[in-house]
Amino acid sequence: MDFTTILQPKYWLSLTPAPLSSLSEKLLLAFFTMVFVVGIVLRFVERRKNISRFKARAFYLASQLGLTMGAVGLLIFFFSFENVRLFGARFWYLFWVIGVVVWLVYILRDYYKVSPKKLQNEEKRRQREKYLPKKKKK
Repeated sequence: MDFTTILQPKYWLSLTPAPLSSLSEKLLLAFFTMVFVVGIVLRFVERRKNISRFKARAFYLASQLGLTMGAVGLLIFFFSFENVRLFGARFWYLFWVIGVVVWLVYILRDYYKVSPKKLQNEEKRRQREKYLPKKKKK
C-alpha cells in the first residue's frame, strides 16, 4: 500500500471508497472488538469494592468510552464491509479517532485535575465535620 495516498483528502472524503482488503477487514474487526471487550472488562473493574470512588469514576468513564466507541466502530466497520455508500465512507473513521481523542482528554483531565481537587475538598469537609456535633441516636 502506498502511504502517500492516505495523506490525500480525496482518499478520506470519497463517498465511494474502495472495498477493504481481507487483512484490513480482519484488523479493523479485531481492533473494534478489542475496544468493546476492554470496555466490558473496565466496567467489571469499576464495580469492585476495594478501589476509591475517584478511581472508580475514571474506570467508569473509560468503560463508557470503550463500550460506546467499540460499538460505533463496529457499526462503521459493518457499513464499510457492506459497501454502504454514505455510512461506509472513510471520513467516519477520522470522526471516530477525533471522538476517542477528545473523550480521552476529558477522562485524563477529570482524573488528574478535577478528582484531586474533589478529594482535597472531601478531606477538608471530613476534618471540619469531625468537630461538629452529631445528631443524637435514640
